[in-house]
Amino acid sequence: MSLIISVLSGIPIRVYNIRAGRGKPGLMDQHLKGVELVGKICNAKIKGAQLGSTEIIFFPGRIKGGYYDAQIKTAGSISLLLQVSIPCLLFADGESKLKLQGGTNAEMAPQIEYVTEVFRPIMEKFGATFDFQLNKRGYFPRGGGEVEVSIKPVSKLRPVQMLEQGQVTRLYGWSFVAGAVPLGIAHGMADAAESDLKRYGINVNVERYKESPDMAEGNCSGILIVAETNTGNIFGGSALGKRDEKPQVTGSKAAMEIIKTVSEGACVDDHGQDQIIILMALADGVSRIKVGSLTMHTKTAIYIAEKLTKAKFKTTINDSCTIIECYAHQPQLSWENTKYNINKEPQWSGNYLYQNMQHRSHSRQSCWNERITYSSEIQDNRHDMEIDDAPSSSSSYMEPSSKRMKKSDDMQHTVIETLKIFQQHILKNQEEVDEDERFGKTVAKLLTEFPSGYKPTIKTTVIKYLSDQLQQYYSVRT
Repeated sequence: MSLIISVLSGIPIRVYNIRAGRGKPGLMDQHLKGVELVGKICNAKIKGAQLGSTEIIFFPGRIKGGYYDAQIKTAGSISLLLQVSIPCLLFADGESKLKLQGGTNAEMAPQIEYVTEVFRPIMEKFGATFDFQLNKRGYFPRGGGEVEVSIKPVSKLRPVQMLEQGQVTRLYGWSFVAGAVPLGIAHGMADAAESDLKRYGINVNVERYKESPDMAEGNCSGILIVAETNTGNIFGGSALGKRDEKPQVTGSKAAMEIIKTVSEGACVDDHGQDQIIILMALADGVSRIKVGSLTMHTKTAIYIAEKLTKAKFKTTINDSCTIIECYAHQPQLSWENTKYNINKEPQWSGNYLYQNMQHRSHSRQSCWNERITYSSEIQDNRHDMEIDDAPSSSSSYMEPSSKRMKKSDDMQHTVIETLKIFQQHILKNQEEVDEDERFGKTVAKLLTEFPSGYKPTIKTTVIKYLSDQLQQYYSVRT
């Protein structure tokens, strides 16, 4: 989610402690392919994008529509690639097509049917959608699945109100097996799910089938159930079969997810909670959605959205459900103003830069002056620097008494020219600078390139400012 916001806002970010609490910390293949895919979409420059890396630094560029592909060599989830790429491509400059390879039905990730049958209808409420084609299924451990997705851009997302669950009017699903798994397993899962749901007064018809060898890579079994209500809500329940688990247990797991959502009065199931947060944060207006108990993924998503966007969230617990409210405005995309775009030279404003230097403010108007970093673990989230709104050109300011500087054309010209040098140096060397290296060498280089003929006090003050910026830019601990 942090990469999505980085791409859409044009704000470079540093993500650290990636999967720090896991048995195998750092980027796995599916996470790495997600980072690389988003990097291609916006022509980003990335530092630390490698297997096992616990930290990346991401410099986004402009989102371009077009054709993109990604291949996970294992059964890593294709659904996770879709989660990170689709929101970005919704705001591209043209239509896009994705060709993704990997796992279609994997543990610890939404099954591909959930993405198309549950999440896509929810996205359509926000005013966006995508076309989907399943070419082949891929299962643990080899993957090998393939999907193609087409996305048309939108001008904005609209807010939604999903507060009334209503009555379940339709309940359907699929129970499948593939490879060497016998069809009887599919019947066992479906029978158990139907029995559990009928016990709660909900009738369901689950289709049972075996995937053809041409459509499936490997052995697998699973079940997905979808519920629709008379208020237009849709939610799901799913489970994958395991060797040491009876099919009846697997089927009951999927049914209990539906029963849990219905009993809580929620409009979105637990799997969709965290996925809607980014849509709410990007929508233009106030959204309100009723969910069950907040998951840790949802709490983390809200935390990140509030830190990296201007969206404000409020959660209200009411019995067994939670109301999530989001107050957001359509974000300004990174290419709508060249001052946001790290890959283009900003249209500098002398008066603005002069005030910005005086205040030492970390302006949203200068993309290279914004460096937001945070921990990927919610318990250790923190910013290396704070971001304040930039002062307007008409705002008043006090000149520091210790450095009285005459506001003149010469001064503005000096600042502008020096900041241009500073920006060019960063763009040229941002991939080469060692994070542990002191910023002194860079400042020394700027000193030699500083325009001649200006007062030493002006030169010293500007270099001090650049020094401060470099220290914050590289997150150097002094």
